[in-house]
Amino acid sequence: MSIYQLFTEDSYKYQKRALIIAPTRELAVQMRTRLRYWVQTCLIGPAVSMAGLDMKQQQNLLHKGVDIVIGTPGRLIDLNQSRKLNFGDIGILVIDEADRLFDMGFLPDIRKMIKKMPDTSRRQTMLFSATLTGRVRELAMEYMNDPSKLR
Repeated sequence: MSIYQLFTEDSYKYQKRALIIAPTRELAVQMRTRLRYWVQTCLIGPAVSMAGLDMKQQQNLLHKGVDIVIGTPGRLIDLNQSRKLNFGDIGILVIDEADRLFDMGFLPDIRKMIKKMPDTSRRQTMLFSATLTGRVRELAMEYMNDPSKLR
């Protein structure tokens, strides 16, 4: 909901495409289910995520245009390498369960994706983590403007 809130504000200055990175396919599918619920019940506009769909369906949806993309690092990189997903179009980046992503060895993949995105002056980044490990703090300081810690 906060992504759509930002998209509708006149003061919003970034591109209107969000990318949510999840550590597992199961979590990405769960997020997709919640997103579909919000779209249907709140009439917040078109949104599609690729989680849980096969590669061909994902490519078709990206070709049609989507506002919110949800996926795991490997699939997102595959879509980018096949030129179906342009990381340069991302205005909001959400890294969910960052501690799990790092524990699973995805830090190099996340860095690879972020390097292809607009810099922090042209992108809002949200990072969520159950624990604040050194790697999570390092990523926050490296890729976020004036990060805040919420409890």
